[in-house]
Amino acid sequence: MFRIIPEGMHYKEHVILKNGQGIFLKPATLEDIDQVASFMSSLSQESLRMRFMASVSQVSDEIIKNLCSGDFKDSGCLLATEG
Repeated sequence: MFRIIPEGMHYKEHVILKNGQGIFLKPATLEDIDQVASFMSSLSQESLRMRFMASVSQVSDEIIKNLCSGDFKDSGCLLATEG
């Protein structure tokens, strides 16, 4: 079966951006729900529309929990941190 990220919760990667800045990518976990919710609530309507490919006024707690569940079968959330 196709998975968005085959490695699932084991995926971790250091990436160097074009501007030379380093970031660390990792899957969001249930411990990250508050940070993901805070980030989602700070986004504009246009940004939400582009991220979810639909008109979204706000992201529900249920959707955020699903994104942070670690399944990666149907959806997932990667966190990028500096470093």
